[in-house]
Amino acid sequence: IRYSYHVAGTVGIMMCDALKCDYSVAKSFAIDLGIAMQLTNIARDVLEDAKMGRRYLPGIWIQNISPKEIVLAAKTNDLKKIHIISKGVKKLLILAEQYYFSGERGFTFLPFKTRVAISIASGVYREIGVQLENENYNWQNGRQITSIYKKIKISLFKIFKEIFYFRLKKRHNPKLHIFLEHLVDDK
Repeated sequence: IRYSYHVAGTVGIMMCDALKCDYSVAKSFAIDLGIAMQLTNIARDVLEDAKMGRRYLPGIWIQNISPKEIVLAAKTNDLKKIHIISKGVKKLLILAEQYYFSGERGFTFLPFKTRVAISIASGVYREIGVQLENENYNWQNGRQITSIYKKIKISLFKIFKEIFYFRLKKRHNPKLHIFLEHLVDDK
């Protein structure tokens, strides 16, 4: 969570400033959307990252399987290690869903056109995780790609949702930032 905050949650803060979103609580929701998208990115890129000697899945979730072992498991179809890593990817995407849910609750603080654009971007990016789930968290065959057809379908749904779905301004769930103590001011 801390890593995702540093590489993507901070982008959410900057976007609030760039979009002149004057609600201080909006930044907490923007951080959550950034974290959700980064967690999805980690899940999507398990094999590609391992080929570059990197592993972002928490070691405790995957029995500390190293990047070299991840690559080897994919090459040799080591079903035991593939399954262990798939369980880690699943856990990561379940966590990401909590942050997507919170991030979406913060859309209400944005002007309509901006809200629609960010809602679409969020939905398209979230689809990567949905596709991984539909493929039984099959990470070893490389990146999931969202088709143009699926992007259009998500875009139309998100436009419709933002036009007709009424959101009340809600409080942020501080439990989502428990690992960000001293990094985020959730007041």
